[in-house]
Amino acid sequence: MDCIFSDLSYEELRCSALPRIGMQTAQSLAIREAHSATKAQAVELILTYKNDGNLERRQAIQWEAGSENVCLASTISPADPVPPKSAKKDVQHQQKQTLNSYFESLTSGCRRNVNNNSPNPLPMSERLQRNVAKLHEALVTGLSSIVDTWWTDEQAAFPQRMPLEPHEEDLLRWLHEQSQANNLRPFEDCQGHWRSDLLLPSDHPGTVAICEINARYSINAQLLAAYGYQIYEEMAWHLKEAASLQVLTRRRYVTSPLSLLATVDKSDDEQFVKSQLDLFDPKYPVHIVRDQYRTPFIEMFVSFAKQNGGVDATINKPTDPRLIKSKDSKAGYVLYCLSDRDCSDMVSTDGERLDRVYQTGLHLFQHELRSIPIDILRHLTLHCVNDMRSVPLIHDKRILGVLLQELDSLVGKNVLTAEQAAVLRHGVVPNINPGSPELNELIGPHI
Repeated sequence: MDCIFSDLSYEELRCSALPRIGMQTAQSLAIREAHSATKAQAVELILTYKNDGNLERRQAIQWEAGSENVCLASTISPADPVPPKSAKKDVQHQQKQTLNSYFESLTSGCRRNVNNNSPNPLPMSERLQRNVAKLHEALVTGLSSIVDTWWTDEQAAFPQRMPLEPHEEDLLRWLHEQSQANNLRPFEDCQGHWRSDLLLPSDHPGTVAICEINARYSINAQLLAAYGYQIYEEMAWHLKEAASLQVLTRRRYVTSPLSLLATVDKSDDEQFVKSQLDLFDPKYPVHIVRDQYRTPFIEMFVSFAKQNGGVDATINKPTDPRLIKSKDSKAGYVLYCLSDRDCSDMVSTDGERLDRVYQTGLHLFQHELRSIPIDILRHLTLHCVNDMRSVPLIHDKRILGVLLQELDSLVGKNVLTAEQAAVLRHGVVPNINPGSPELNELIGPHI
């Protein structure tokens, strides 16, 4: 029973990103991968359903994974999945309305981004899941080593191969010093969320190729994905009652690099929420620093976290943080923030009510980060759950080009296995960086 259902259409999957995978649909449909000599994408659907209340009857059919979405409202029997193109227009319209209605209810009226979601789940084989798991494990291992040795590997000379803005380099050097002094958690413990954009190559079924990594923000579409799982479950529940169907899938999801792909025992929505809440320590309040970046995800997280996770989160502007001198702090200062809420460690200074900052999520554009005074920015980075080493390095599209260049070296250092290096060579879209030997080789004959 190894299949996933994606809430993105096949064309969306092939042409853009795969930010989340896995979708729960009906009640008892067990799916496992089938080996086919002619169709590499084929999966065998082992369909289980009740027959007039008697023993379960099993029927196997062939389904080409990723080739067709499934119209839940039109599918009466799991033995005969109905693709959207075969469904009546009024049924499709009603399914879209149902999806929107559920989203509006779950998000307290927030409809933004709902139209980007398909009401028709897409079967995907577990082979794809296994390949994604291997690829991300190798990706995180390789990139974490590069980040850890960014300033110390003189032979690799990473800063010269991927030069950053002066203020970014200054901040990274300071973070490196803080890490060396044990004032900052190791990078592997605070990477935050990495959301890789995945392409599905048409010439290599069952594989993916990473074209970029999004790593700036600690709060993203996790809650929308969780709500999506709940909605599909509800929509699938209304399949023919006599069939008493239930999809029993081995569901997996992609989240932070530390937990890569995790098997879900109950429901995907619970795991999506858990992976989001686990970034934060519920013992302390969360200060989300946001101004120009507008998204419904943050307000949804603040409300949900308080009601379900016991995480007390507030939204603050980048002009709200304050530094107060402290003899007890290794850095010499303690970070506070303007606040109007009551808490045990509230202080008043210069007529301002200040709340101590223990953990932050920065949702700021690059120019907003530059506008923050350097001393305050440095202290903010000490409390970030999305590590500031990820923002200028992992989020930079050039990092994949550097990774590909370093594969042989990482194998020689026993950071990667030869197999992992091969996985990355096939699973990362070729990147040619400015000033690289690859660029000279490409354009040299034409100059």
